[in-house]
Amino acid sequence: MSLAGHSAQASAPVNRRGWWSAAFVGLLLTWVLLNGLDFLVVGVLTAAVAALVPALMAQSHLPRVRPVQAVLFLGYFVAESLRGAVDVAGRALRPAMPIEPGFHRYRPNLPAGLPLGILMGTLSLLPGTLSVDVEADGHTLLFHSLVGDTTAEARALEARVARLFGIPAP
Repeated sequence: MSLAGHSAQASAPVNRRGWWSAAFVGLLLTWVLLNGLDFLVVGVLTAAVAALVPALMAQSHLPRVRPVQAVLFLGYFVAESLRGAVDVAGRALRPAMPIEPGFHRYRPNLPAGLPLGILMGTLSLLPGTLSVDVEADGHTLLFHSLVGDTTAEARALEARVARLFGIPAP
């Protein structure tokens, strides 16, 4: 399913210079934080070359993100990261290790590209889950769970990602 099917306003042309600039600034700041101002010329050159990768790999059109939903999603992302870390650590430290490992398939209704990628990346933050693969059909997700079937949680996460991009709820 393409983004164009959702609405004409659902995506915007990619500004590759903008992608390069954002990546360059982020990489250079990381360099300075890790190395200080030592070898700054090397840091500038490295950041400039490395920033080409996301600029060249960016999709031709990106879905628009709803700013308020982005803030809400960021809060959810941080909370789930912490909850997932505490849950998995607690399970690992208990002698009985209460786990029900297994692989599960989930076919979301999100368009391919950034929305599906964010779903996959964030799915790995739910307690005990890890995105494994996108199947050959290009849209069915395979994920591993330590806590039994977490398909309901994946469905709730998909609804959050849909709101983030203003895509009709699945």
